[in-house]
Parts: sequence; structure tokens; C-alpha cells
Amino acid sequence: MAAQETAFIIGVGPGLSASLAQLFAKEGMELVLGARDVDKLDALAKVKFGKSVLALAVRWLLDRGDTIALWGARKPSQLDAIGDVMGWHIDDATMKEIDKILDETVKEPVGPEFMAPAPTG
Repeated sequence: MAAQETAFIIGVGPGLSASLAQLFAKEGMELVLGARDVDKLDALAKVKFGKSVLALAVRWLLDRGDTIALWGARKPSQLDAIGDVMGWHIDDATMKEIDKILDETVKEPVGPEFMAPAPTG
């Protein structure tokens, strides 16, 4: 049985976050929605990798396996940080540390039912 795909949506704003959550939920993906209050992850990103929490979040998603990360930018300057995601990986111990932080901070994980329309027919 194949592992369920996960979409990690962090800090992209309420409109875009909701749209992405709805899209990914329709595909049956597990959703993890991160609020903009991500102090623990931000500290981990800076201390361990010298990166932003945005770079850590995208790298976390990419390092989990067969995934695609969509970068939502409204202005060209918001694409400048893409380079921070490339050329490094998160080791297994840090992946476990990130998962622990998520378990502690995401009290009510969102499943595919979030914002997905009720089945008709």
C-alpha cells in the first residue's frame, strides 16, 4: 500500500492557503497547515541550516519522497528565496525533530475532509 501524500501549507495567506487546501484535499492528500507563528521551526532552520523557515518547510516537503512543491508568489521578488531550498537536505534526526515540533504545535491536524465538498450523487 502506498503512503498517503502530504501537503504542508505554511504562511501563504488565508485565501491562497484555503484554495491550496481545497485542491489537495480533493486529491486525497493529508494536509498540514502551519500558521505564521512558527518560532520553533524558525529557530531550528536558522541554527541547524542557516535558512529561513520557508526554505525549511519546502525542503521538508521535498525530502519526504515523491512530492511537488508549489511556490505561490505574487511578485517576482518573492521567488528570490527558491535558491535557499536547493543544494541541501534534512537528515533523519532533524526530520524526527521537525515531526516532534509539528506534533506539539499542530493540535488538530487537518485531513482530506477539510474544505472538500460533500460527495454528491
